[in-house]
Amino acid sequence: MRCAAPPVPSVLGKGPRMNGNSIRLDVALDVGDRVPLYYQLAQALSRQLRDGRYPVGSALEPERQLACRLGVSRNTVRAAMAMLEQQGIINCAKGVPHTVAGRPAVLRTAG
Repeated sequence: MRCAAPPVPSVLGKGPRMNGNSIRLDVALDVGDRVPLYYQLAQALSRQLRDGRYPVGSALEPERQLACRLGVSRNTVRAAMAMLEQQGIINCAKGVPHTVAGRPAVLRTAG
């Protein structure tokens, strides 16, 4: 799938922005880091959810859109979302947007 627009870098620390009916996630990934991109993404989202940046029950940005915007594969985003779902941080169901489940503990740092 081709992106409708080139990826636009985001910076952590900005507030949530609505994108239609979903929240546009503010995330920056470091491709030079030894930590896998999916793990960086999961950590960043976990931290933002823990801090209460996104209300419980809010719909998150679609996987394809997030992958396109961050310049990563959809599989990278899926791996991060699966990790967050497994920990009870977000709710995932086929055909509907992922939603915020609650305020999780921070993911452990890799290494």
